[in-house]
Amino acid sequence: MTGVVTEADILQGLTERLRGRPVADDLRALVALQVAAGPDGYPPDHPLRRTNTSIFGPGEQHSSLTHDYLSDEDRADEELMLTIAAGDKVLRHGAWVASTDNSHVIGYWLHPDEPADQPPVIFTYDTEASFDLMPGHTLVEALIFQTAGFDDDRFAELASAFAAYGLPISAARPDDLPVRKVVAKPDVLHDRYYDDLAGRAGRL
Repeated sequence: MTGVVTEADILQGLTERLRGRPVADDLRALVALQVAAGPDGYPPDHPLRRTNTSIFGPGEQHSSLTHDYLSDEDRADEELMLTIAAGDKVLRHGAWVASTDNSHVIGYWLHPDEPADQPPVIFTYDTEASFDLMPGHTLVEALIFQTAGFDDDRFAELASAFAAYGLPISAARPDDLPVRKVVAKPDVLHDRYYDDLAGRAGRL
């Protein structure tokens, strides 16, 4: 897409990524914050800057999804490539909406075994082909936890930063975030796919 990418463009792209599911209110608000920053960039206290978050524009990809970061040596490593191939099979069940640094993407777990009447669980993927389910109910909560971990002070600082931009959360500490369960665990699926691919390649 050429020209200026508008808020409507990004939201349309996110709807496609979410396979027609509605864009969550907090994700919609994050898009507005990203677009509002404009060419001047984020101020130091901006929550998207503090969490290194960039919402994907229409058709935008990330190297952890396209594997552009792999060297020729990496591509010659059969075990590594089997690990990544297994990861690719899991990736199909994710609606990836943002990057959070040079190696991580974050999105929604949309495996068909998950209940369609519940908000999807947030999860991450990185260049090590690792999947992590995030605690909390919203993308904002997941972004804060991914950045702060179990550091209470940093968690509170980031929560305040988001609240200052109209995105408060109810959790006061990381331990207050609910740990949600899924029917199909991404890491378990990855291991299953890896074993299948490795078996076909004669490596098991």
